Amino acid sequence: MNNQTSYSRYVLVVLCIAVAFTAFILVILNTWSNHKTFTFGIPAVDQVMQGQTYEDGYKAGYQAARQKLSTRPPLPPGTPVTTANGTITSVNAVSLTMVVDSLDTDELVDGVSDTRTVNIATSTAIILRTNLSIQDMEKQMTTWREDGMKKNQPPPAPYKESHLNIADLKPGQTITVVTSNDLRLQSSFTATKILIAK
Repeated sequence: MNNQTSYSRYVLVVLCIAVAFTAFILVILNTWSNHKTFTFGIPAVDQVMQGQTYEDGYKAGYQAARQKLSTRPPLPPGTPVTTANGTITSVNAVSLTMVVDSLDTDELVDGVSDTRTVNIATSTAIILRTNLSIQDMEKQMTTWREDGMKKNQPPPAPYKESHLNIADLKPGQTITVVTSNDLRLQSSFTATKILIAK
């Protein structure tokens, strides 16, 4: 047996071991990947890795957009947004945190979360609106028809308003915040008025 034959057998043995080792590693990786969900943080890539097709992603995106549009109708481009509806999550002496549910914003697209900080100034009006009963509303409408309509006054509102303090604001309350500036893409803004409906 010459040296060339020995060398060829040596190379063949090494290649066989390398192939067997590679196959073993691939089997382990395949088994592990079947029990593990890969995520790269990129929605389109993650969907492919999880076995979703283009049609699945399109349908999911379309449904999400339709749902968002039904709850947050968009305003014409460039229109300043000075009101926002949402739920209070925390309150302190000078501000509150709320989750906004009335803006057509998306954190990934617009870079601002639906959780916003509302600063409360000494001039901020905190108002509770209590709906009038049917009887009280009918009385006010009768009075308005007899007198106010003749004087070109607007019809009466279907609620009465009372002023509250910051201490009356509680987590879980649904509020409407009014500002003097566009708040759509602001993570923090100062309220000129906070309305609570009852």
